[in-house]
Parts: sequence; structure tokens; C-alpha cells
Amino acid sequence: MNIPTVGDLKEKNIIINDLFCSVYDISNENTLIIAGIVKKYSGLNIDLTKKPLIISRLSRRLRLLKCNNFDDYIKYISMVDNTHEKEQMAIALTTNTTAFFREAHHFDALRSLCKRRVSHDVATDGAFRIWCAAASSGEEAYSAVFSVVDLFKNKHQKNLRVLATDINPYVLEKARNGTYLSEYKYNIPKNLFNEFCVENKYINQFSIDEKIRSKIFFEKMNLIQKWPIEKKMDAIFCRNIFIYFDKETKENVLRRMLSHLHIGGEIYFGHSEHIRSPERYGLEACGVTAYRKVAN
Repeated sequence: MNIPTVGDLKEKNIIINDLFCSVYDISNENTLIIAGIVKKYSGLNIDLTKKPLIISRLSRRLRLLKCNNFDDYIKYISMVDNTHEKEQMAIALTTNTTAFFREAHHFDALRSLCKRRVSHDVATDGAFRIWCAAASSGEEAYSAVFSVVDLFKNKHQKNLRVLATDINPYVLEKARNGTYLSEYKYNIPKNLFNEFCVENKYINQFSIDEKIRSKIFFEKMNLIQKWPIEKKMDAIFCRNIFIYFDKETKENVLRRMLSHLHIGGEIYFGHSEHIRSPERYGLEACGVTAYRKVAN
């Protein structure tokens, strides 16, 4: 029996790593083709420096689809109406990193905004609406509700609405379930955890109360395609989204988002995402990577 050497495998466009039996190599040309497909589908901006990322993230898709190499995969994904695989590719190439009360200053800002708008009944339809545009597994959306839900007691309670969207339907399903490992509870203020969460120490998990979960509508959404949004928002969480986009896509998505934000509403970005010349967008800075809409 002849056992192939690493050199033999490389000639067949396959390399070996320490963890998996087969991880595929990719040419510069195919990298750019993949980049073009995923950008057209999701806006994700990838260049040649991301070759290792493409190999590590998409090798599982190639194995699952029994593709011998990236040439085969590109032929498969380029088939007419192969939207499902384009979605799978975009999911594989994005990172879902989140936590309860991550960048806590934004939730303090949200609470202050909510106090002002609810006390003055500013919202045009009587509801205070929040949009988490990259909700991932739900921690951000639940943190938002935790931060303001006590302001909606009695007659106002029903008027808190949160839309939580993500391109990845698998993390959204986890978010809907509202169940997390117990180790994550330490990011939630103790008083809120005790009031709104139930822990099962035998399985090392806790669940979020239905009173909180009922305030949130989780929906799959691609930010460069059609948006299922009819009402304007009072607050938008747009955190760690623009790091994936090029300048043109950022501009287009930002302006679309702001068209769905009330005057006086606020939009929050990730710690590395600053808006230069916010006045060009009718915004003014109101905190750390936080901006208030002051004009259309």
C-alpha cells in the first residue's frame, strides 16, 4: 500500500493540518472569486490577506459537499439560485462574538434615552423601539431589555419592542431559546439576574424569563437586501458590523439605518467604529461611539 506524502497531497490541492484530516488550499484567483460572491450576497469585504480565514472556515463546507477542491466548490456555489450555499458561506466567514452588557456604557445611554422619550411620550406610535442589527445569539438584545424594562411597568409595559436581526439563522434560534451557560451570568447585574433569570445548576445553564423574551422579535436579515422594518426606531445597536464592510457598503447601510431612526433617537457602534464628520449624516456625538440623530 502506497501512503501519499504531504507533497503528493499538495499537488492535489489538499493540505494537512493538526486538527482535521483534510483542509483545502486555495489560489489567489479563487480567493478573489469567493470574495466577489460573498460581497455581492452579504456585503462582506474580503481580500487576499484573508486566505487562511477562507480555508479554515470553508473547509468544512467542502467536506460536507464532497468537493475535491475550491474549483469544485466555486462551480457548485455559482449554480443558478444557489442562495442557500451563499448564505452558508457568509455565515461561515463571519464571527459571532458577543456578551451580556458588552460595552456597558451603551446600555447606560439607552436607559437615559428611554427615560427621556418615555417620560415625554415622544415615540409617535406610543412604543419605544430598539433594533439590534447584528443580534448574534441574543445577549445584546436581552441586555437592552434588561436595561429599560422597569421603565415600562403598568400601562407602558406592553410598549417596549425590540427587533433583533442577524444573517445567521442558527445563532438566532439559540437567541430565541434564551438559554445560556451559567458562566455567562456574571456579566449580568445580580439584581437583574435574580429577577429575570432561572438557573439550573445541575446542567450548568440559566434561562431568561418569558416576560423578557416576549419583548424581542428575532428575525433573519441580510443588511444589503430587503429589510423587514416598517416602524422607525428610537435606538439602533449597530455594533461590530461595519468592520466587515468596505467604505461604499458602510455608507449605504448607515444611511438606510438612519432613515429608520427617529429624530432624537440614538445609534451605537462598536468600540473601533467611529463616524467621521457625523454632521454629514444628521448626527451628533452623544457618548463613546454613540450618536444622536438631530436632522434628516
